[in-house]
Amino acid sequence: MDCIDDSILDQPNGGILSIIVHCNSKKKVLFTSVDVWRKAIHCYVVAPARNGKANMELVRRFSQIFNVPESSVHIVSGLSSSIKKSQNRGYIKDETYQYH
Repeated sequence: MDCIDDSILDQPNGGILSIIVHCNSKKKVLFTSVDVWRKAIHCYVVAPARNGKANMELVRRFSQIFNVPESSVHIVSGLSSSIKKSQNRGYIKDETYQYH
């Protein structure tokens, strides 16, 4: 992934990922590439963008990837937008590189 560091903000209480969510995806891959202009990671979810289903899938998948409980993953902005910021408590920046 190009410039992944630009899409991740380390915080004392967990990292914040800038993400662009693509709903109703046929792809099974969560992380694919980085939008260098928006400084965000493209994420694909199968769930539709209705009734928070895509957000719930995103939280569930981040918790699995980073091996933290779902309660440690929060969407801090963009609940009703495709551009989101997700805070992941217990997150280690170097772990993100394993999943692209």
